[in-house]
Amino acid sequence: MEENQELGNRIQAGRVKTGEIVVGIMARDNLLLEKLAALEHEQWVHLMKGIFIFVTDWDDEPDGAEIRNEDLRRWRLRMKKSYAELSEKEKRRPQMFASRVMTIIMRHMAEAGLDPVTGGEGEC
Repeated sequence: MEENQELGNRIQAGRVKTGEIVVGIMARDNLLLEKLAALEHEQWVHLMKGIFIFVTDWDDEPDGAEIRNEDLRRWRLRMKKSYAELSEKEKRRPQMFASRVMTIIMRHMAEAGLDPVTGGEGEC
């Protein structure tokens, strides 16, 4: 419990890294990270579908940016998969973004005087 208290204090003071928060939460509940990562993947698929609709000439990118055909094929294949169907390597990117969301939530809870680990009121 003292460890949770110390983590809460560091979160509130802004002296904690994203990974530390994620490790603390994952030790307790990996399900939250996976749910948020699945949402991040759904949002990415939605964004990519919109991009693929409007961008037809991939060879004429501004600022010299080039999108390789192999990237396009990989993205199209990934867009067809649900989060659960992604490989562990493919899951890393949505998990990274999910951990950033979790960090914001944890900091907000700490600033509101809620224990970022238990969700209850009290000293952080």
